[in-house]
Amino acid sequence: MEPQKISQKQLLVTGIAIIVIIILAISYWYVSQEQKEEASQTAENANQALEIFSESVVTGEDIISNPVQDKIPELNPVEKTNPYKEYTNPFE
Repeated sequence: MEPQKISQKQLLVTGIAIIVIIILAISYWYVSQEQKEEASQTAENANQALEIFSESVVTGEDIISNPVQDKIPELNPVEKTNPYKEYTNPFE
């Protein structure tokens, strides 16, 4: 049996397929490394937030959940525009 000859077209297609597979493998590795870094950064941020919260609980400081709570006036448009607020029934 004679060895088969590989044409240039088959060699080119095989080479391109191998290059594409290598590029996909490298990009997958890069993306997975970024996700690990983001996860570790998120974990560090969560730990910092827990430390700040625990310090404020230990020292007895008030935690401000709404920083503009006392600075916004209470405006209820229903009270100002209700025409029936002082209505009296003439048939009673």
